Amino acid sequence: MLEEDETIYCISAWNDQGYEHTSEDPSQLYRVETMPGLGWILKRSLYKEELEPKWPTPEKVNNNLKNCL
Repeated sequence: MLEEDETIYCISAWNDQGYEHTSEDPSQLYRVETMPGLGWILKRSLYKEELEPKWPTPEKVNNNLKNCL
């Protein structure tokens, strides 16, 4: 789907709203306009062309930020 439909920029493997009444049919898909939180995939071309140039490098990241394990 990701390669065939240009209106899809990522596919999420996690749904914060994955309640029983919305996730009982494994063949049903939902389109959302928000960025997924966990477990997502996107096209390499999208990353290389649009995201990588804007992605913060270690030199640009605020070293006062807390880490997550």
